[in-house]
Amino acid sequence: MARRYTHTLSLSLGGDEPTWEGEVDVIYTVAWGAPEQGPSYASGGQPADPDEVEVQEIGFPTDWAATQSMPALIEFTDRLIDKIHGSDALLSELLQAAAEDEIAAHEDAMERRREERRAEAF
Repeated sequence: MARRYTHTLSLSLGGDEPTWEGEVDVIYTVAWGAPEQGPSYASGGQPADPDEVEVQEIGFPTDWAATQSMPALIEFTDRLIDKIHGSDALLSELLQAAAEDEIAAHEDAMERRREERRAEAF
C-alpha cells in the first residue's frame, strides 16, 4: 500500500546555466518494496520488489504561482515531475525523507505506548 509524504526539493532547470532555480514542495507516494526471497519448501523464491515513488503534486511559492498562467504552470509542473522521475538522486532523496518520516512516526508511537503503560501502572 502506498503512503503519502511531503518533502521540499531544491530544483533547477536549464542545464549548465539554469533558466529556473527554486524550492518546491513535492507531495508523493511511496510503495515500499521487498527484498529478494530465496527458495523455500513452499515457494521457488521471489525476486526483489523495488521501492516505487510517484510524484502526485508540486507546490510552488504562492507569490510566484500567482504570476503564471494556468497552461504555463501545468507545463512547468510536468517538466519538474519529469526531472524528478528521471533523476536517481532526487528519487533517492524523496525515499530517504519518507524513511525518516516513517522512523519518526514509529518512535512517536513507541513513546506514546511507554507513556500509556506508565499511566496504567499507577
